[in-house]
Amino acid sequence: MGLTISSGEYAYYLKEDPEGAKWMEEDFKVINSVLKKNGIPEHSEATEVPDVAMSSIEGFPYSFLHYLRRIYALDKLEKPVTPTNGELTEEDDNFIMEASEMMDSHLLCHSDTEGYYVPIEFDEVIFDEELTGGMLGSSQKLFLEILKVAHLIDVKVNGSEISESTHQELVKADENHPYYIERVVWFNLFENCKNSIENNTLISFG
Repeated sequence: MGLTISSGEYAYYLKEDPEGAKWMEEDFKVINSVLKKNGIPEHSEATEVPDVAMSSIEGFPYSFLHYLRRIYALDKLEKPVTPTNGELTEEDDNFIMEASEMMDSHLLCHSDTEGYYVPIEFDEVIFDEELTGGMLGSSQKLFLEILKVAHLIDVKVNGSEISESTHQELVKADENHPYYIERVVWFNLFENCKNSIENNTLISFG
């Protein structure tokens, strides 16, 4: 099994899987209740979205997410950023934990296996045991965080965009690149963040 990250899932379910749509609607109720408790406007999920072809890999092993989290943590802690030797070490895990304990990163403070990011801008990650995954992040804040570390894994961004040549590099997913895993995760999050913000859809982990 692995982690699948998507956006626009509800619009798809409305057409193809009504039971799945009803299941998501229950999560929407909880999300909006929690947003309201935190003084944040409620989210109204788009019921129709453009048919956008995703170029990134939709799913990957759960462990992959931590490789990108490691990059963010090292940068945040002002540690040297270098490629791994293929696996995360105990020291890497400690760095991720240390940065996560600051409780201010939408990339770090999120369930590894489930939950959502909502396309509403708010600074602090929301923690609530009623939420699927226990935490709710902002798509906008997640987007800013991954843009900030892009250069550290050899991804060139121009503002909030990537060039066609960079896009094609990421599509190729070159396994020989020293940051292969990090770039796979980064590209997936990049595409989902853009879709979430532009189309008013949740990013869902599952």
